[in-house]
Amino acid sequence: MKKFRDIKLTTKQRAIFGFLLLFLAIASLYSLRTVEKIKTEIEEVTGNWLPRALAIADLNVNTSNLRLNQLLYIYATDQRIKEERKSTIIELIGNIEKNLDAYDSLTTQSVALDLYSQEEQLLFEQFDQKWEGYNDSTYKSLELIIEGDADAANAVLLNPNTNQLYDDFSKKLVELVRINKKESAGATLRAQEASESARSITLFFLLSTLLLFIIGLFVLSRFVIQPIRMLDQAAQSVAAGDLAVRLPVYTGDEIGTLASSFNQMTQSLADERQKTEQQALKLREQHERLQVAFGELEYKNADLQRAMRQLKSAQEQLLMKEKMASLGDLVAGLAHEINNPIGTIKASTDVSSRCVKKIETALNDPKSNGKDDSIPKTLGILKNSIQVIFDAGNRIATLVKSLKNFSRLDESGYKIVDVHEGLESTLTILSNEWLGRIEIEKEYGDIPMLPCYPGQLNQVFLNVLKNAIQAIEGKGTIQLKTGHASETMAQIEITDSGKGISEERQKKLFNFGFSESDSRIKLSSGLTTAYSIIRQHKGEIQISSKVGEGTTVTILLPKANSIELKHD
Repeated sequence: MKKFRDIKLTTKQRAIFGFLLLFLAIASLYSLRTVEKIKTEIEEVTGNWLPRALAIADLNVNTSNLRLNQLLYIYATDQRIKEERKSTIIELIGNIEKNLDAYDSLTTQSVALDLYSQEEQLLFEQFDQKWEGYNDSTYKSLELIIEGDADAANAVLLNPNTNQLYDDFSKKLVELVRINKKESAGATLRAQEASESARSITLFFLLSTLLLFIIGLFVLSRFVIQPIRMLDQAAQSVAAGDLAVRLPVYTGDEIGTLASSFNQMTQSLADERQKTEQQALKLREQHERLQVAFGELEYKNADLQRAMRQLKSAQEQLLMKEKMASLGDLVAGLAHEINNPIGTIKASTDVSSRCVKKIETALNDPKSNGKDDSIPKTLGILKNSIQVIFDAGNRIATLVKSLKNFSRLDESGYKIVDVHEGLESTLTILSNEWLGRIEIEKEYGDIPMLPCYPGQLNQVFLNVLKNAIQAIEGKGTIQLKTGHASETMAQIEITDSGKGISEERQKKLFNFGFSESDSRIKLSSGLTTAYSIIRQHKGEIQISSKVGEGTTVTILLPKANSIELKHD
């Protein structure tokens, strides 16, 4: 093998800079892998451990608040306070179910990532078993409260078995909170250790790169700069007339060749002078290549820094990303319904503008003398456009009026209202969901105006009509009938031709909407809310349905002369 000093200068340069670039590439790859590891550790903390710990902590707080509000309900003497406690209990049950769903979702991810310990799994199963028993007692007490049997409900909540169930699952929750805090802290510590390790390795690579750069400079100085200095001194001697000067030849590279050539140059001043110029030119070219190589190295270093900044920016964007929430089906439908007449108004306004310009042109034309035959036709088009604008404006006014009538934001108390107006407003609000595929049949009877909370009653109509619309797949029919159920009660029937409801399901519709999903009992609010509102109005709500034949919802409300108006 050739000795290093005998290798060509360009090969030496390529070897040195190639080694430096390889070392930098290894350092960059390691840094990227370390950053990815840190990112994974952080994602485990922020995306799993921390949310899971928060879900368990929220669950612990909500179950404690549930028990507290149950006890406050039992010992409350004011009926208004009891109603507030009951509403809070229902809301807390819903929050607890959301906490459990969030925890279930996170544990599914944890199992896939092998982050879910057997100890935590066993504790949660034990908690879940106790909670289901306590939850059954809670639902039983709610049913008794609704039925008006407060003493029986209090007995259920104060039952020693219920107290024991609460104590048992509370202990499991406290232990789960402790475990999740411990695991979250461990994951955070691992991320910190990975960060410290990355910092140490990065510092090592930085110092190593600096050392290699110094070594490279030494090699260049030893094999390039020093021989060039010797050549410079010899050249000065030749310029001074000392043609006996000789250069030692230590290497077999370009520098050694240059020295040999310089020695030969002294044999013939003319020839050697020419050779000296050629060697000087060659030396300048080599120097330029060296400059280019240094420039390329600096460019690659800058490119690496830009890549690191982009990676950091991407990580920050990923951590700070937020989700956008939608406005809801009701507002979207209204926007769609209002946009249609607005588009019609814009188009008709454009047509009207062109008609007016055409009439002005005809009237200003001295040849026509104001008797252009096209004016009557243009006036007809203008009249039609104005009528279209008028109709579209009426449509928007109808939608706005329906929305105002539906919300009744300025009528919070008991009022005497026309229920037909509430039905029509609700149909208008929901028109985007049924128009074009469902036929609405109306048989309104001669019933008097009824006392009610208008906004609450409209909410009942919205829930029932929305269920009826959603029950119809494709085309169908919805019938609205009003009439007299008796001398004291008015009747409202809403019948759809949808898929119907099974008998088993009908038995549970008003029992706070028990529905089974993912082996866990949840609390629905649609018909439960409607049931509660109608009962508050001293009325009744009944459902008759057969699978495949449709559903009829009958609402009975007392007339004005049969009840005493109440004001909350």
